[in-house]
Amino acid sequence: GDGDGDGDGDGDGDCDDGCQIGDTCHTDGTVNPDNACEHCDPSADATDWSDNDGATCDDDLFCNGTDTCSAGECNQHSEDACSTSEFCSEETDECCTLEDSRGCDASGDAIWLDSCGNEGDVIEDCADTNGTCTDGVCGCAEGWTGDACDVCVVFVSSTDGDGADDGRTWANAKATVGAALTAATADTCEVWVAAGTYLPGTERTSTFQMVEGVDMYGGFTGTELARDARDPETNITTLSGDIGTVDDNSDNVYTVVTGANDAIIDGFTITRGNSDGGAEEHMQLGGGLYNLNVSPTVVDCQFEANNAINGGAIANNGASPSFTD
Repeated sequence: GDGDGDGDGDGDGDCDDGCQIGDTCHTDGTVNPDNACEHCDPSADATDWSDNDGATCDDDLFCNGTDTCSAGECNQHSEDACSTSEFCSEETDECCTLEDSRGCDASGDAIWLDSCGNEGDVIEDCADTNGTCTDGVCGCAEGWTGDACDVCVVFVSSTDGDGADDGRTWANAKATVGAALTAATADTCEVWVAAGTYLPGTERTSTFQMVEGVDMYGGFTGTELARDARDPETNITTLSGDIGTVDDNSDNVYTVVTGANDAIIDGFTITRGNSDGGAEEHMQLGGGLYNLNVSPTVVDCQFEANNAINGGAIANNGASPSFTD
């Protein structure tokens, strides 16, 4: 045992070749556990801590580089921790590359992010008009389309739609195309229709009446937020006139779709119209599509199994519609 309690083990009460600091004898070179910039140097002071100049220390700051001691304090620093092409983040103790990726800020704008995830300059104001930001790219919020996100959309789903809903989101989609066309008319919205089969009504005179200024698009799964995300070839969207006994043409509607000016119909299969004769002329014309003095734009539509006395698939009377595959 020590015997004299001075910590040097010789029992003589002296702290030979060390520092007697308080009740403890520290050997030469021992670093102050409370300050890395002080140590025991009996040649300088055998009863107190001495400056540990030149020793490595840590001031808890990353961006000022390597730290060393001077005059008992951690106050000497090397050059910046990061290169001139990098940004130093004190929050994450990292060297970050500026404008490394894109992101979205809390207000919904597209911004630059550095490689450490810190927010930078705004790239684009997404939320200005019905917009939203996703992964640093501006797009239209659900229910809006167009270059300026200023054209409203009414959604239709044969599986998830409800006649009581307003149709302004997929979750609140309309159940029928006819209801969607009615809802879209007031604000000149587009109509987006999910894959499925849709009937125009219950009477032979029922028809999908296109509306001037209202464009119709099929080929959606029912989740898309952008029109160009749809796939009409895979997501078959059918406008059918087979309202009665299945595969019995005698009770099908006369005309499945009736055209309108300044209106697009895009991405549909139009089938089972039967203009086989009736009291009015139009009941004999255009089982699939009938245009009377109107010229809609027809894009990527398939006409199948339609019948009429004149123009089984399409009949035009004083009309010049355009067709595009």
